[in-house]
Amino acid sequence: MDSFIFFNGKITLLSKTFIPVNDRGFLYGDGFFETLRSYKDNFYDFDFHYKRLVKTAKFLNIKVDYSKDYILEKIKELQKENGLEGRDCYCRITITRGKDPHGPSIKKEHQPNVVIEVKLLPQYVVDKAEKGVHATILFSFKKEKNILYNYKTINYLPSIIGFLNRKSYDDVIFLDKYNNLIEGITANLFFYKGKVLYTSNEDDLFLKGVTREILIRAIKKYSEEKFTVRYRNFKFNDLKKIDGAFFTNSLSGIYPILSIEDFKLQHRPNIISKLKNLYFRFLTE
Repeated sequence: MDSFIFFNGKITLLSKTFIPVNDRGFLYGDGFFETLRSYKDNFYDFDFHYKRLVKTAKFLNIKVDYSKDYILEKIKELQKENGLEGRDCYCRITITRGKDPHGPSIKKEHQPNVVIEVKLLPQYVVDKAEKGVHATILFSFKKEKNILYNYKTINYLPSIIGFLNRKSYDDVIFLDKYNNLIEGITANLFFYKGKVLYTSNEDDLFLKGVTREILIRAIKKYSEEKFTVRYRNFKFNDLKKIDGAFFTNSLSGIYPILSIEDFKLQHRPNIISKLKNLYFRFLTE
């Protein structure tokens, strides 16, 4: 089924949109993206995603001419054109440096290619949020520090490796070289004991996502709820010391991890529910 997308300043049909084979995103992964979702017609965390988009554009020295208000306007226009008003939607903004016939070196100013897509939120995203997930550990690929992990580039090969090794599990947890549990394929990782949340805060090792940032801010802002966040690394053998664990990302939100490998985790729905309430309270007040 055809749909409308935004491409370089125009709303057009996906079937009539073509990106040249010498686009640097296609050739070299020279670009970046953001994914976010709507709850009905509300893109609550859009400001956070736009801020990260601008940060990555500056890091890669790719010029973005579209303002925050303009992009949000086009997202909502696409939602309407695709008949998705009042529906939970998935949105992706993709920006590449544009085409270049000269190889990987950058020899001139470029005209970026900008694509915005808005689609119905997939059911598996909803299922994660409602049912939780079972995760395995990827032992064969240890994450090393790299400044690129601080930016959401379209070089997504580590995550692809995660998907390839997922087996029958819902998700994969990556390790660092010290065998610390770091993150999921596309999600940040938290553990909790009572109302104390634990998460890694290593720099240059994983992308610190928007949902993670909002949740941490909400916990600090609403201190009367008595949640706290502590930064530390966990290994597999530490799981017996905790009450539970959860992932965060912009599509599924905050969702429980039911097991890691053969270790069954406790799941306290009341904790997850309270954290979700804090998250939305922060975005809507």
